[in-house]
Amino acid sequence: MIYKMEENYSVVDIQEYFNKILDIDNESSEYNKILLMGNSGVGKSSIRYMIYYKSSQIDTYSLASTIIYVDFINFLGKRNYLIECGGENKLKKFYFDNASKLFNKVNKFIFIIEAEESRENKDDINENDLMYSNSLDYYEKCLQYLEQYSPNVKVFVLMNKIDLINITRREQVIEKRKNEIKKKSGNFDVNCFPTSIWEFFDLYKIWGDIFTIELNFEKIKKYLSLLKQNLKARKIVVLEKFTFLKIYSVSDDDYVDENLEQMIFMHIKNLYNYLVDEKKRFKELEIENNNNIFIFTELTPSTLIYLIFEKPYFIELIKLNINLVKNEFINILDNYK
Repeated sequence: MIYKMEENYSVVDIQEYFNKILDIDNESSEYNKILLMGNSGVGKSSIRYMIYYKSSQIDTYSLASTIIYVDFINFLGKRNYLIECGGENKLKKFYFDNASKLFNKVNKFIFIIEAEESRENKDDINENDLMYSNSLDYYEKCLQYLEQYSPNVKVFVLMNKIDLINITRREQVIEKRKNEIKKKSGNFDVNCFPTSIWEFFDLYKIWGDIFTIELNFEKIKKYLSLLKQNLKARKIVVLEKFTFLKIYSVSDDDYVDENLEQMIFMHIKNLYNYLVDEKKRFKELEIENNNNIFIFTELTPSTLIYLIFEKPYFIELIKLNINLVKNEFINILDNYK
């Protein structure tokens, strides 16, 4: 279910929409509330579309400005509703006037800021720094309300559009931005990430880190390592079934072909989405090249497991070992709080 406001809106429209959001808050404690905020044009909708929908970087150019957008997302069997808030100044005032509704019961706060230089190699021009300062003020104001209404919220800042920063200065600029963000973060332990929609695999990994932050990784590592040892696999990856976000992986030290792996993930995700659209179930898939076998199969109701083996391999032995640890992973992944 998706709620999206049209661009021709009034204050009454926004108020009615916020009342719907408040109704969701009151319906059930089983929802995780996620706020996605930032100034207008920083790339909030582009990132969301690329993660959750079949969009390419070029497709994002045609996205209209967001007013308010709510999307219901399942992740590891837990229902989340993600609220993307448009970044126009007149909307910001409304957010703060209705802070007790918007900032209440928030589980994750994702703030996107534009780490972009307006003119390359001209350090004496501070136009972009002024724009960024306004973003920081907006971020700081949001945190003040979160501290009041959601003191246990987990805070993430994505420094987006890093591809527009000259590569020779990128690391320096990112470090400076991180320090400025942390100074504005008050008592919150903020997680900062440099992002770009043109570096999609890194973006996908970061989004996965955000959504899996509460998991017990020690137990996941324990059972995946045991499974890898028993099967003599080169690599094992656990993926969330609906988004294909990576939850955890274990691999041989000499296995480093992550670009190939990510391309395979994207193709399998497209196939999976196609099968879902056709109301068909994804059960199992094997891909083979000269040296290796790549196997995708279900691990738990909300996850897939991806295994890489050198030839030869025995599929029945693989299934048997997966079934032996399946209940453990259901307890860790599908029943996490």
